[in-house]
Amino acid sequence: MSDGPESLTAPVATIGTLVPLRLVAIPLVSGLLAELFGWGVIAGAAPLNAGWYGQPSLLLGIHLVVIGGLLWPVVGAGWQLSPVVVATPLSPGLVRLAGRVGPTAVAGALLLWIGLGGVPWVGALGAALVIGALIARSAGLVPLLSRGLARTPGPTGAPGPGGSRRVAIRLWLLSAEACLWGGLGYAALLYAGKLGYPVLVDPIAGVGHHFALLAVGWIGGWEVGLGALLLPMFALGREPPTGAFLVAGLAWFGGVLLGSVVLWAFGAALAGGLLLLASRGGGVRVARGPGLAQARIALVGLLAVAAGAAMGVLTGPALVAGVAVAWLLPFQHGVALRVVPFLVWAHLLAGRSGSAPAALASARVGWAQVAATGVGGVLLVGGLAAGLEGVARAGAAALAMGAALHLVTVMGIGARAAAAWRAAVALPGTRARGATETRAGGATP
Repeated sequence: MSDGPESLTAPVATIGTLVPLRLVAIPLVSGLLAELFGWGVIAGAAPLNAGWYGQPSLLLGIHLVVIGGLLWPVVGAGWQLSPVVVATPLSPGLVRLAGRVGPTAVAGALLLWIGLGGVPWVGALGAALVIGALIARSAGLVPLLSRGLARTPGPTGAPGPGGSRRVAIRLWLLSAEACLWGGLGYAALLYAGKLGYPVLVDPIAGVGHHFALLAVGWIGGWEVGLGALLLPMFALGREPPTGAFLVAGLAWFGGVLLGSVVLWAFGAALAGGLLLLASRGGGVRVARGPGLAQARIALVGLLAVAAGAAMGVLTGPALVAGVAVAWLLPFQHGVALRVVPFLVWAHLLAGRSGSAPAALASARVGWAQVAATGVGGVLLVGGLAAGLEGVARAGAAALAMGAALHLVTVMGIGARAAAAWRAAVALPGTRARGATETRAGGATP
C-alpha cells in the first residue's frame, strides 16, 4: 500500500510556508547522485576495516556519502521545514540567501572531493566554500528559529498561528546548529593538517570530534528535531511531550559535547522511543507505506546503535557505519518518500489536478529501496563489527543499490508530476491526450 493522502496534515499543508522548489531540489538531487557514487567508491576501497583517515579512496567515499547523502538534504529540508516549525514564511532576504547557499555548498563540495581525491589545494578552496555556505545558512536560520521562543503564551497557550511555540523542537534544532559550528571548526583544523600545517595534537581524536559534532550533533539533531514534527503528521498522532523531549535533548547534546557515549545513548534511547510512540498515530487508521515504515525502521536502528555503543559492542568504523546506515540514511530516505511527493504536488499541481500526492510515488520501487538499504546497512555494520571484509563490501554494494532506487523514486515523482501538470494546463482539444499520458504514468489514482 502506498502512502496515503494523510500526509497532507497540519502545517505541511500550509501552502503559505512553501519556499521555491529549487531551494530543496538542488541539494536533494545533487545529494542523491553523490550518495550513489560514494557507495560505489566505498565498495571498491580496501580495506574497509582499517583506519580510513589515511586512505584517500575511503576518505573520499565517506565524504561523498556524508556530505552528499546526509548533509545536503538537511540544507534543503531546513529551508522548507524551518518555516513550518515556526509557522512563519521565510523572509525575502532569507529566500535570496538560500538561493546562494545551495549552489555554493554543491560547488564547494565538488572541489573538496577533488581535493580528497589527490589535489589538496583545490580541496582547500572547496572546504572554504562549504564552510562559508553552512555558516551563512546557520546565521540566517538561527534568528528565525529563535524568534518568539521566550514569548509568554496567550490565554489559549498558543502565541502563533502554528498552535504551539514548539519549544522543545526549536531547542533541538538550535542545539544542532551549535554543534555545526564546532564540527566545522574541526573540519578546518583537520584540513589544515592535510595541507601540511598540523594544528591538532591528536588528529585521530579530532576526526572523532568532527564526526560526532557534525553527524550525530548537527545532522542527527535536525533529524530527530524535525522527526518530532513530521512523524506525528504522517501518522496523525501527537508531537512528543515537551518535557520528555527536552530531557532527551539534554542527554543527547550533552553526550556529544562531553564525549560521553553512555549519556548520548540514554538521550538517543529516550528520543527514539518518543518518536516511535509519536509515529504510531492517535488511533486513526492511516496508510502505512514505505516512507513511514522506513522512518520507523531507522528509529529502531538508532536504538540498536545506541545500545551497541553504550555496551562497547560497536566501536571504530562499525560505530561510524552504524550511525550513518542504520539510522541517519534510512530516516532521511523514509521522510523523503512522504515529503517529496507533497512538495512537488504543492508546487505544480495544487488547484490544477485532482491527483493525490501519494499517487506520484511508486510504492513498489519505494519498498525495494527500503529492502536494499536495510539489508545493506545490516551487512555493512555486521561485516565491520565481525571483521568480515567481504560481508562489509556486499553491504556497501547493497547500499549503492538502495541509493539508486531512491534516486529512481525521486526522479519518477518529478516525471509523473510533470506529466500531470502538462495534462492540467493542456489547451482545449489536447487535454484528453495529456490525461491519457498521465494515467499511463500513474500520476492519477
